[in-house]
Amino acid sequence: MDIKRYVNDLALEARAGARALGRATTGQKDEALRRMAEALKKRAGELIKQNRKDIAYAEKKGLSRALIDRLSLNEKRINEMAQG
Repeated sequence: MDIKRYVNDLALEARAGARALGRATTGQKDEALRRMAEALKKRAGELIKQNRKDIAYAEKKGLSRALIDRLSLNEKRINEMAQG
């Protein structure tokens, strides 16, 4: 699949998702957020492992320490994301 078609397909899916979200009840939205928070916490180890690779690449490319710090994930940051 070429990139133009891929991006177009993503845009169409996003539009459909936005419509569905607009029709969702508050309870449904709350449940979706709760499930996403659980998934973040459950996969924290995997997220941190992959983030380390991203950080190593960022360091190799010479990104600033401040930016690298903002991009870095750890258990505390993931838990804070899950808490909202």
